[in-house]
Amino acid sequence: MDVTRPWLQPLLDDPSASPYDFFIEMGGRIIGKMGCWRVPEVGFILHRSTRGQGVAREGLLGLIAYMRGQVACDHL
Repeated sequence: MDVTRPWLQPLLDDPSASPYDFFIEMGGRIIGKMGCWRVPEVGFILHRSTRGQGVAREGLLGLIAYMRGQVACDHL
């Protein structure tokens, strides 16, 4: 928590500061983060308890669909 909180706090405070980063929520709880640091590179972090549930795949499909509408890029 001590390492992660300062890294995520700016996004919590102002989500518009990073338009290609998104929190992943499940059951009303934030379980991770996904986004594009540099298009078309995608990264994510997820809570261990979500492994094997298809959360990363579902999030990636949504992120790709969103990015296709936002960024002119042949890679997506």
